Amino acid sequence: MSFTALAIISTRNEIDILPRVVEHLHAQGMAVHLMDDWSTDGTWEAARSWGLAGLERFPSDQPSQTFDWAAILRRKEEIALRSSAQWLIHHDADEIRYSTRPRETLLGALRRADIAGCNACDHRLLNYISREGWRPGLDPEQFFQTVGPRPAVDSIQIKAWKHTGQRVDLASSGGHWVQFPGRKVWYEKLILKHYPLRGSQLAAQKLADRRARWNPE
Repeated sequence: MSFTALAIISTRNEIDILPRVVEHLHAQGMAVHLMDDWSTDGTWEAARSWGLAGLERFPSDQPSQTFDWAAILRRKEEIALRSSAQWLIHHDADEIRYSTRPRETLLGALRRADIAGCNACDHRLLNYISREGWRPGLDPEQFFQTVGPRPAVDSIQIKAWKHTGQRVDLASSGGHWVQFPGRKVWYEKLILKHYPLRGSQLAAQKLADRRARWNPE
């Protein structure tokens, strides 16, 4: 039986970086399930040609009136539970992940964690600082070079786990760490490069959209 892993991504209007993220995941041996929150930038139309393992709109019936992160995380829990993949990753649309070993794929790192008897992986988070001049088609790893401080709330990033047949809990921690009985975190931390704000114009659009739809709860 082949070793498989699935990255579950939720997105809204991040077509400037998302194709590169999906391409990278495929090169790392990962399958990808994409949840699109009714993007208006062409994400939905373009994603159909990306060779995804799954593609859905969430919410399924109409655009969301609020940015409900807890609901998105609960949907990720459902997708993970129903998946046939052996490992799952709670992945964002603006992240690039690696093994700690230069010539090892992300899938290979998860396999080593599995062989070691572990069922969850933490990450070393690198938050890259915004820089003017970013545009779709550029490589974020080449364009963004400066790593900023990591907030204390981001010190734990347990976002990869082995499918044990039980539903995990992402929502309670806001997606920062997966929870389930018998969790055993690997001693190695995977590398997580994060590119949240990519130039002032895109950053302003992203923040304005979220503020307008923010869930008071």
